[in-house]
Amino acid sequence: MQWPGAQVWDEAPPGVTIDNRYFDQTPLSTLSGIVTELGILPTVGIEAWLAAIRLHPALRAT
Repeated sequence: MQWPGAQVWDEAPPGVTIDNRYFDQTPLSTLSGIVTELGILPTVGIEAWLAAIRLHPALRAT
């Protein structure tokens, strides 16, 4: 999801493009683990873990 560039730099000079994304969409297959308050979790089974916790609506899989 793209957000307003002014949130990052409200007076960017001409020719500067701001790419303001709150979250990226990195495929789990490219990660070796995810750092959480529980420690480093392997990506195997992470989808089930994410489904079990409360997520912001923007983070839910569609």
